[in-house]
Amino acid sequence: MSEHRRKPQQPQSGGRAAARRAAQQRPSRGAGSGRDVPTASPSGPYSPQPGHGSRADARRAAGRGSAGRGRGAEGAGSPKRFINYPRGEKVGWKRFVPSWKLVGGTTLGFFAVMTAGAGIGIAMVNKPDVNKTAVAQNNVFYWSDDTQMVATGGAVNRQIVPIDKIPLSMQNAVIAAENESFESDKGVDPMGIARAVWNMAKGGSTQGGSTITQQYVKNQYLDSDQTLKRKVTELFISIKVGASEEKNDILAGYLNTAYYGRDAYGIQAAARAYFGKDSHKLTPSESAFLASVLKGPNLYNPDGGIGAAATPEANRERAEKRWAWVLDREVEVGRMQQAERAQYKEFPKLIESAQAAGMSGQIGYLVETAKLHMLKSKGIKVEDLAKGGYQIRTTFDKKRVDALVKAVEGTRDGMLDEKARPDTDTFVQFGAASVDVKSGALVALYGGPGIDKKHFNNNANTTGVQVGSTWKPFVLAAAMQYGTQNSDGEGISAESKYMASDLTVINNRSGEPLRDGAGKPFRQKNESPTDYGYVTLNKAMEDSINVPFAQLIFDVGHSKVKAVAEATGILPESFDPNDNASFALGTSTPSAIRM
Repeated sequence: MSEHRRKPQQPQSGGRAAARRAAQQRPSRGAGSGRDVPTASPSGPYSPQPGHGSRADARRAAGRGSAGRGRGAEGAGSPKRFINYPRGEKVGWKRFVPSWKLVGGTTLGFFAVMTAGAGIGIAMVNKPDVNKTAVAQNNVFYWSDDTQMVATGGAVNRQIVPIDKIPLSMQNAVIAAENESFESDKGVDPMGIARAVWNMAKGGSTQGGSTITQQYVKNQYLDSDQTLKRKVTELFISIKVGASEEKNDILAGYLNTAYYGRDAYGIQAAARAYFGKDSHKLTPSESAFLASVLKGPNLYNPDGGIGAAATPEANRERAEKRWAWVLDREVEVGRMQQAERAQYKEFPKLIESAQAAGMSGQIGYLVETAKLHMLKSKGIKVEDLAKGGYQIRTTFDKKRVDALVKAVEGTRDGMLDEKARPDTDTFVQFGAASVDVKSGALVALYGGPGIDKKHFNNNANTTGVQVGSTWKPFVLAAAMQYGTQNSDGEGISAESKYMASDLTVINNRSGEPLRDGAGKPFRQKNESPTDYGYVTLNKAMEDSINVPFAQLIFDVGHSKVKAVAEATGILPESFDPNDNASFALGTSTPSAIRM
């Protein structure tokens, strides 16, 4: 059976517009059916027969009808939106998928705003002024009664020199070590900035890899705040400096404002402080050393710095390794020939530090201890302290410091005779500390004869020296708190009795004799061969007898003694790691202050 399409009847009036309207009223092909749908039959209107379609077709047709009505309504009566989101012409979840025009326009708008903001920011910031940078002030330290102990710093040890007074060897060393691409980069390190911002967002350090230009910009800040505002400001200044300043001016500005340790700001002051010469006379080896110190003066100045990790020995080792690395790095990046590098085998010789000025007697040790506490408890950096401006009130009591000095020196003079016993008495050193037992405040210390007498190490705060019999109270305290394996966890009395005779065999926690190196039962030796017999622990403490405490620590348990010691403030890293009899006799190495 064939289909016949009837030609629509032409309108009698209305012209072409009417004809178009009539044509639009014609039914179209069925969507989704896969076949033509007749518009009419010779006998009359077409009626679909059962089975000629599906429910899905009906739903789709209904959806198209409603969508069409919605679009028609919007187009007819609703004003067109400036931002078409959600998208009115889409159905369902597709309404919330932005169009490529919206995405592209938003992206372009974002970059336009950012570019405009960056331009405004760069225009508003000022470039660094080396004459206003690194202005140091006094740090004033006070005794516990608020009287002034000492004022340090104040005079800025800095002299600006032009680039032609900075030897090429120093320029090469710094560029090789800090910023190989300095002469060609734009002054900023985008990846370093991104890392810094990311770290800051995570709550970590904002420090990241920086160019010499960025480090020069950082030198103008006297505060230690690491905020997003500061990082953005530094970025704008760095971009401005990188675009408007000559590379030689930037390099000279950085080297003239950097802090090198020994209270020296700038290359000229550093050359005088470490080598006693003007900057233009520096050798390549000396230049490599000063470039090494820029890594961090507190840890790379061979004099030592503030903190347990900044001892003179550790700092010198770090400085020597960094010095050698800088020289090798210069060869690697083509700023030094290998033949020249081979000439520098000896670490350059430094002149003595002049840091002892105003730090006579115990003052230097008191100031160092106070600074260390600030670094740990306040988060202040060594470089910030060097710039000064702090008022630091301590718990040190001048009268007690003087009394402690008198006690130590009296003991030393009464016990040592370097002339009569040079082999045993010449190198004996003293360290002492005094703490208020009610408040825990450190009120006095003795660190040595004085920084002004070339004794730079603070003996009061030095680890590595065994504390000896002063450790025995921890063993007794643990016994009184936790008891022994024979007291069922009940604390024992200081009147409890223990065998104290010399060369008594010491038993382990299982009751079996300890063994010495030869496999024989271990016998603990006292300071004297006295046959004490059984004595109270109080008597053993009073006479500092070794045998009772060597046995007591096994009865109590090494872990219990360590717990008591740590609870009082002894750092676990200073514990002797060996759980032997000697642990009770003071083979651990906490500082005098910790004790």
